[in-house]
Amino acid sequence: MRNDEYLWLEDILSDDALAWVGQQNAKTSEVLETDCAFEGFRDRIFAKLTADDRVPYGSYANGFIYNFWQDASNPRGIWRRATLEDYIGDDTEWQTLLSIDALNESEGGNWVFKGANRLASDKSRALLSLSDGGKDAAVIREFDIEAKAFVSDGFELSEAKLSVAWLDENRLLVGSSKDPLGASDAGYAIVIRILERGMSLADATVVYQGQASDMAVFVGASLCDGERFVFITRRIGFFESQNYWLRDDGRLIELPVPLSVELAGVCGWQALLQVKEPWNRGSQRFEPGSVVSLDLDALRHSGDHRFSLVYTPDAHSSVMGVAAGRGCAFIVLIEDVKGRVLRATFSGGCWKTEQLPFPDNGTVGVQNVNGHSDVAMFSFTSFLEPGTLYLLDDDARPKPIKSAPERFDASGYTVSQHFADSSDDTRIPYFLIEPAGTRRDGTTPVLLFGYGGFERSFTPQYLPAMVQEWLATGGAYVVANIRGGGEYGPKWHRAVLREKRVLAFDDFIAVAEDLITSGVTSSTCLAIKGGSNGGLLMGAMLTRRPDLFSAIICRVPLLDMLRYHKLLAGASWMAEYGNPDDENDRAYLEKLSPYHNLRKAADYPRMFFATSTRDDRVHPGHARKMYARMQAMGYDNLYFENIEGGHGAAASPDQMARVAAMELVYLHRQLADQSAGD
Repeated sequence: MRNDEYLWLEDILSDDALAWVGQQNAKTSEVLETDCAFEGFRDRIFAKLTADDRVPYGSYANGFIYNFWQDASNPRGIWRRATLEDYIGDDTEWQTLLSIDALNESEGGNWVFKGANRLASDKSRALLSLSDGGKDAAVIREFDIEAKAFVSDGFELSEAKLSVAWLDENRLLVGSSKDPLGASDAGYAIVIRILERGMSLADATVVYQGQASDMAVFVGASLCDGERFVFITRRIGFFESQNYWLRDDGRLIELPVPLSVELAGVCGWQALLQVKEPWNRGSQRFEPGSVVSLDLDALRHSGDHRFSLVYTPDAHSSVMGVAAGRGCAFIVLIEDVKGRVLRATFSGGCWKTEQLPFPDNGTVGVQNVNGHSDVAMFSFTSFLEPGTLYLLDDDARPKPIKSAPERFDASGYTVSQHFADSSDDTRIPYFLIEPAGTRRDGTTPVLLFGYGGFERSFTPQYLPAMVQEWLATGGAYVVANIRGGGEYGPKWHRAVLREKRVLAFDDFIAVAEDLITSGVTSSTCLAIKGGSNGGLLMGAMLTRRPDLFSAIICRVPLLDMLRYHKLLAGASWMAEYGNPDDENDRAYLEKLSPYHNLRKAADYPRMFFATSTRDDRVHPGHARKMYARMQAMGYDNLYFENIEGGHGAAASPDQMARVAAMELVYLHRQLADQSAGD
């Protein structure tokens, strides 16, 4: 495709493009929102998303739990807090700190809350991140927690993609994509400055400057046993970085580790590191997926490089993450895609680990751990079990303190794990959630979900409201753990990078074929869904194996793989996909690109595209252009572009419920139409 006649749709806010969006939205609304089932789906999903008895997960600091909460009365949400003692009790008394809905009303804004960065040494100050419509780019404003008001003449940073850390009550470490010295080609910060109170960003002292070709430069700070550790990370590419320890005297000490090693935090004076590739240093060898520590005390005093092994996973397990606490670290694992947590302690020059007791066959997540408190909180959930919050303080065992009620009757469903053989004989795991006693006659409607990229793992999570509604109407749900994720460590991800991406597509096809050959479903009853990188997967399924599927939901997708690096944050993903400007990379990217492999008069199933005007990560032009080109070829697809919501494609529970209800109506119509056609 030498000339792209739909480039005008990449102009996100142009009058012509927005008029086109309005026309497609109106058509889709007429088709889906007039269905007699739509309102019921929407209202039930909205009720679940805004239920008062949800677990109010939060973060702990200075004796308080901080929580952000959205419900029917507060669609944009409230930021609030409660004492830990009160939080643990049955009737928590919350203190509202800021209502985003009230803020929007008073300022005439369209703010979406993006988080709070509290000053650990001062319980009264925080930096609030607010986004216009849900974009990744945000403004930062200093907030007085005790006064429940923004600080007059306080720290304030204009809209940008920001990385910020407190140095002390009067100084910030700031990286801004709008820095006067420039930004990365991917649109992220590459200049780090020390910003003193009352000073403009342009006048702030530069402490580090990366290169425009870098993905980004980030900052981070943590308080551990009274010592503040500040790091600057130069992310050269998505999977390569240099980490610098910023000392109080202004010196930058580079951590002596390979570029593929990732910094995970500090426990005591041990920097916790995650190893992604084989690492040999003298007599020591660290395997991919291992957790290692570096003695910072020895590094600062004598320059010695003292590394200690914390943990190495086996062939069936993978480290999902590492969290540094006071006096210990927590390693979150998955074993054959099911969760575990280890507590690691450093003593006598070596690490010891013990497994914490959590239920089996689910996912354990760290909700709150920090280096200046003994309080740690964890969550547990599974496909059929709603979230439970556990507290670990001075006891050896985590104890449950809050649990959400069931949102649907799970007694009639079963969960099973299966494996499909991919094109190179790699065994690909997938989870099947289905009504108990389902016959293997190929008639069960199945919604198959996949992603497969950026080392992102999909472990058992309580089924979202949309999927609950799908099950209630007799469907089954499948999560495919294809390569590209981190389910079996770095090797599972790196097996499908760049020109090998086709293997991730093959994995997904193998799961679909396994569902069909085993009699779970048939091609006329099989629907698929994916977003972002999973949207690329959906586009690939359309162009490669349209015969396998009867419905495809493609959300906030990448689809034009020859221009993705020129659109918004796309340049930061070239380590994952390749560089379209390189002749060799372009050759395989053109074969992978759904936008460039569309064919006229093909037997494609009707697709549902969903994206967001305010998505400043994956450009809405991908979905716009794909839909427009297919429309010109005569294909009758559906398209909906939420005007706000960022990469999540929704900014509030009502918007989430609306899009989910549209998806359900689309699925039922599409699969029913296919069955009728047979």
